[in-house]
Amino acid sequence: MRKRNSPTARTRALGLALAALAATAAAQEPPPGTEIYLAEVEGDRLGDAQRLTERPGYDNQPHFQPDGDAFWFTRIESGQADIYAMDLVTRSEKQVTETPLSEYSPTPSPNGGIAVVRVEADGAQRLWEFEIDGSNERLLFPELEPVGYFDWIDGNRVAAFLLGDTFTLQVATPGQPARVVADDIGRTIRRLPDGTVAYLDKARTPFRIVSFSTEDDTHRTLAEMPGEGEDFAVGPDGRLWAGVDGRILVHGSEGWVEAADFSGAGILGITRMAVSPNGSRLLFVAAE
Repeated sequence: MRKRNSPTARTRALGLALAALAATAAAQEPPPGTEIYLAEVEGDRLGDAQRLTERPGYDNQPHFQPDGDAFWFTRIESGQADIYAMDLVTRSEKQVTETPLSEYSPTPSPNGGIAVVRVEADGAQRLWEFEIDGSNERLLFPELEPVGYFDWIDGNRVAAFLLGDTFTLQVATPGQPARVVADDIGRTIRRLPDGTVAYLDKARTPFRIVSFSTEDDTHRTLAEMPGEGEDFAVGPDGRLWAGVDGRILVHGSEGWVEAADFSGAGILGITRMAVSPNGSRLLFVAAE
């Protein structure tokens, strides 16, 4: 792993961390308003954008359910964050979690439930798991805190974004101390089809999307990030997807190519994305 950041960089990172903790969950301070869109994947191109949510406020962090016909997302109303689900066939939505606490970052868990980042009553941010109907909550990795974002490596281990004097990528295994494997990272963490973990290395510009292998502790650069965003998605074929303002790009053997330009339709500020398990659909978030 790289040497620790300079004092100036550490001061900047600590200031960001404290601001995030004071505001909301793990660097997840909501933007003024966001909506979720769907587009069909047609090779290296995307079909028309279909708006799925249409309300003032924060609808964000979409993640496909395993069957690809529905997805979970985070909704904030009156300062309260809960997990919702939308059926892509009927376009109907339902609330999944309804607790006095806030839940973010819904992600399928290996045993068939939903894993989330929960902001607890004392401000702690840890991983919790629910059944898909929002019942039977339980705490995962009690010592892993404060968590902002995460993805599963396999049926037991997670890779997580942790706040601190610098933002770190840590690998956690049940019953063992978490291990720091990278620092100065961005908020996106995605498992790759080969079992490695992709994360955003922000130690230099342009930012780089890097894979980390837990088998031999090696880091490998996959691509330079287009633009200055922190959000990318990974398809089941290993292709990378990223947004730059109103455009979405896909990275394959030819490097980054434009898959769609939605700016003409007034869709701007594209951020978080998710690719369906079979690679045929892409969810993305844009400014309200």
